[in-house]
Amino acid sequence: MKNFTIDSKYLDLVILYGPKVLTAFIILFIGLWLIKKMTLATEKGMERSGLDPDLRPFLISLVNVMMKVFLILGVANIVGIETTSFVAILASAAFAIGLALQGTLSNFAAGVMILIFKPYRVGDLVEVQNIVARVKEIQIFNTILLTGHEKIIIVPNSNAINGIIGNFTAQKIIKTNIQIPIKYGTDFNQVKTAIEEVLKKIPQILTEPMPEIEIDNFEQDGILVNVGASIHPEDIEIISNQLRQKLYVELTQLGIKLGTKKIK
Repeated sequence: MKNFTIDSKYLDLVILYGPKVLTAFIILFIGLWLIKKMTLATEKGMERSGLDPDLRPFLISLVNVMMKVFLILGVANIVGIETTSFVAILASAAFAIGLALQGTLSNFAAGVMILIFKPYRVGDLVEVQNIVARVKEIQIFNTILLTGHEKIIIVPNSNAINGIIGNFTAQKIIKTNIQIPIKYGTDFNQVKTAIEEVLKKIPQILTEPMPEIEIDNFEQDGILVNVGASIHPEDIEIISNQLRQKLYVELTQLGIKLGTKKIK
């Protein structure tokens, strides 16, 4: 049998770097455990301090990432890696990743703008990208919306802030507008009376200010009647759908001929 021998240069490397690598792994393990505990403690501290709930997820993520970066730099220094070179490599990698993820970075910047200027907050009823829903969560890159049908909508922050944002919660009373296509030759007074009866049957519709029923436009195959009803913001999702259904049923039962366009 051949004797198994270890090259002296490898043995020297093990003796030189072995304790450092072992120490680095121990510090990395303990450091990650401490960071987890510190992150939880930071989160609880923010809750006790009454910090804005919109800011908490963003700040906690930022603190967590920064602590991990410092831990990695410290571990690299223990092993013997020059931190200046390491930082330079990280900077180069960050630049390359930044070029590849320009859209993601714009979402991050938009998330910061939302948290600073607060066009909407968690719990607000908003219209974003023509979607009416409640703000469930504001994340670093996305805004999470919850519709009245319990559907989750994820909107990139850059799309949200670059478009038109409607915040219904900011107003105590809002107006829902529904357009009804009516065929030419139909008695408008009959239509108006029927619509008024429907509005009276829905208790969430406010009597002050009074609902508005008027001709909005003359289309090719008929007139477009606009119904403007004042409601509280929290009722908009339910009332808009309910009102459309009731108007359709009531008008068709009375024999009023609707146009080819949808009630919207």
